[in-house]
Amino acid sequence: MNKNFLYAIVLGAFLTSCGADQKIVDQMANELCTAMNKYDEKDPMTMLSAAEDMMKIADNKTYESVTESQLKDAMTKMCPDGAKKFDNLANSK
Repeated sequence: MNKNFLYAIVLGAFLTSCGADQKIVDQMANELCTAMNKYDEKDPMTMLSAAEDMMKIADNKTYESVTESQLKDAMTKMCPDGAKKFDNLANSK
């Protein structure tokens, strides 16, 4: 067997094992989009409800393999405004 062919198979197997299945990514993004819909940046009290939902989502073992990049891409497609809110919350100090 050609060494390059073997390397390609190993590399392909490694790349497909990184991150989660797209269905799982979309499910998590949908839940986070719903949580971000509750958050109105002009009303700080709404952050509590959104944060509670976000904590439940983060504790869900199903989503452990979802990468930040996968989540960001999916949320940007599903709910651009929610993705911006999420990014602002995640990067706030």
